[in-house]
Amino acid sequence: MRTGQLRQGTHMSQTTTDGSQQDAWISRLTGLAVDRAAANQARLDEIDTALTRFTDVVATVSAPQPRAVLDKVGAELARRRSALAPDGAAALLQDIAKATTAAERAASQAAQPAPQPEPPQPGPQAAPQATPQEGPQAGPVADFFTGIGHAIADGVTTAVETIGQVASVVVHKITQRPAADCLNTFQRWPPVFKRIKEDNPVGRAHAALTQRLKAADAMSGLAKQVELDSIADAATLADTSAKQAFEANLIVQQNFAAVERNLADLALPDPQKGAVRDQLTKLKGDYDNAMTTAASVPDFLSALNKLKTESLSVQAQSISVADATTRVRDELAQAKTAIDKLKDAGQKSGLTKQYDALTAQLADSGKIADIGTQKRALFDLGKSAVALLGSATKAQFTEQAATPEGKKQIDAMIGGLPDISHDPAQQEICKSAIAACYKVPLAIPEGMEMSRLPGLYKMMTQIPAADLGGLKGIEYESDPTIGSSYYFTDKIVLTELGSEGGMQTMEDQANPANNKSVDYFKMTALHELGHYVDDKYKVMDSARGNAAFGDWQDSSPAQAAEALYKRSLTGFVGTGKKPAKEDLVALLVALLSTGKAAKPADAAAKLGSLFDDWDAILANTACTDALKMSDATTYPWNNMVAAGDGRAYHGGNGGRWYSYPVAERGKGISNYQFRAPPEWFAEQFAYYRMFPGKTPPAAIARYMTAT
Repeated sequence: MRTGQLRQGTHMSQTTTDGSQQDAWISRLTGLAVDRAAANQARLDEIDTALTRFTDVVATVSAPQPRAVLDKVGAELARRRSALAPDGAAALLQDIAKATTAAERAASQAAQPAPQPEPPQPGPQAAPQATPQEGPQAGPVADFFTGIGHAIADGVTTAVETIGQVASVVVHKITQRPAADCLNTFQRWPPVFKRIKEDNPVGRAHAALTQRLKAADAMSGLAKQVELDSIADAATLADTSAKQAFEANLIVQQNFAAVERNLADLALPDPQKGAVRDQLTKLKGDYDNAMTTAASVPDFLSALNKLKTESLSVQAQSISVADATTRVRDELAQAKTAIDKLKDAGQKSGLTKQYDALTAQLADSGKIADIGTQKRALFDLGKSAVALLGSATKAQFTEQAATPEGKKQIDAMIGGLPDISHDPAQQEICKSAIAACYKVPLAIPEGMEMSRLPGLYKMMTQIPAADLGGLKGIEYESDPTIGSSYYFTDKIVLTELGSEGGMQTMEDQANPANNKSVDYFKMTALHELGHYVDDKYKVMDSARGNAAFGDWQDSSPAQAAEALYKRSLTGFVGTGKKPAKEDLVALLVALLSTGKAAKPADAAAKLGSLFDDWDAILANTACTDALKMSDATTYPWNNMVAAGDGRAYHGGNGGRWYSYPVAERGKGISNYQFRAPPEWFAEQFAYYRMFPGKTPPAAIARYMTAT
């Protein structure tokens, strides 16, 4: 840009005769000259900075031979800096950059510690060791630098490139094993693969490297060492790949054998056996092709890894189809057993038609040649078979449960199942039993496994069927917005219980040493069922103030405030004192109701009589306890607050307030029992059914009768 402007300005100054214009252009030319001088100086500064960087890097090179050569390079670069031609800056900067890169490489590589010789590695089969090759490895490092000085005369660029090559050779000599040693390590693998196939990639790779090693004997100097370095790298890589290929080959062969066993042992229909054989034949062909055509050992390893995955898939598919077929057949057989026991001819006929249709579909699925298509067909058929099993067992259980003896037989059958079952058929049977024996529909979201159904039915058998009569439903994980199980309007919702459940501690209120660890799912299920029993018979609704039922009373913030005032705040009232009782009680009501209260603006404002003593009043235990009672997030039932009148107060469900005698805590079996009257009943209902050997309070004993 500057050069173009200078030419343009000179031309214009020669074609004008106007003196003022000429003066202007002379001034502009002067400015351009100053700019150019500044640019040149900037370029010189850039060169000096680059030279300083090069010198600093060279100072870190400890090996004497590379250091000597690099010092000569530095001297030549400095000479060129002193005699720099106007157009030589770019070339010099480029050579300085190359020299710095070479110096960095020499410094970092020569600093690497030499590894210890690698001990002989055991292999699948021992192989003869090759004789170490004689060559430049035996000479001193200095030999590689003989004659390097003449490169300086040919130019810095040539010298830098030579230094880079020599540094690589020196590092190989110092830190790497000789090529022959690397090849010896790799040599044990060809005999292993030769036993599998005469012509294979490992053997071909070893032969090629051996030929390269022999050809390197005819070479000399730097070229020979570079070739030996390359052979060593290739042998090391091939050795690693050969080890991995050996392991992958074993797995492929094992998978092939497993598929062969599946064809012989599994009850696969002929079309599926044919499809599996076709896939196995293709995979074996791919294996032979990889053995014959893989261009390198890594390529061979890649092919084996692919075959490993594909052969495992064929093995898994054959097992999956066989298992799915067996599972559907078993589910249909169980459904047929339930259908045959039915007395209702109409139901029996309809269910038999469904059974016959599904049995025909199962037979037809065996004619599907494609395994993937058959798996999808079996999946859909399995869902239909489970649904039929549910309908058949529900009908059978409904007839059977009509008599006490029949109900006991159902209880015994499900009692023989594990508490946790992942078998869809067993889950469906339990679901049918709950619906038939207790007339309680069970709602489970589509795709949700309810492995705890056998355990749930067993919990229900501990409760008389009459006590559960009228329960409108049990839902499982139907309300994702709620993080806990609950009972509401004749319906139980079981939430976040986990497929395997967990354990829960029941805190003995009199003696923590007697705490009990219970199954969380069972305790929760019984607790929620206890809420239904309580609600059905209105137990706790009619027991307010009854000492036999914990002497619970409906309360209010005003009642709690009055008790707290009498306990702790009366000292603020009296002759010569400003606080008024009504303001103190009002403050407590506010704290109990909302958890906060604003300081009055002055003595004339609302609660003004407390103005001067505000901080002392708020620090009083009456106020701090009021905050504890009001904050449901701190679970006041876990930390009882005695109000001073012999009772404990706190806010409960739906903003309702309750109180109970402090003395009752010593009789409790858990903290949660003291959340509200319904919890007092439900916790004990569950606890004493979990521990039938313990004696429940006389008041609830009538609700603890056996089935």
